[in-house]
Amino acid sequence: MLQEYQWWGNDNEPSENLKTKKQLSELGLAPVQAVGVIHCRKYDLYLYDINNPESVRSKRKLSEKQKANIKQLAEINKARHHQKWWEEYCARFELDKKRAIQSCRDFLSSNDWVILDTETTGL
Repeated sequence: MLQEYQWWGNDNEPSENLKTKKQLSELGLAPVQAVGVIHCRKYDLYLYDINNPESVRSKRKLSEKQKANIKQLAEINKARHHQKWWEEYCARFELDKKRAIQSCRDFLSSNDWVILDTETTGL
């Protein structure tokens, strides 16, 4: 049975060595076995004793090779994202270009004459 506590600042608050999962993560520790609990309306907040090796353990550190692989994957994902964006942009550009050409052809074929301004023709 876990020791029950109330929120910090109350009469039955947990001691300084009891931490939540998020607090453990910030300290570079991982939870193993909870030693206390704070009951909330929607969930239970489990507490872990940082001085008890049965309650917490150190997080494993990434090797240099793992760090390099993560960096390489991030670069690959960035390149894929850019390539996908570029393909979509080019496809939209080509579609807009075809629509503009078609609308000009339709306009020119429906009229007997076209007036061009002097700036365009150089007349």
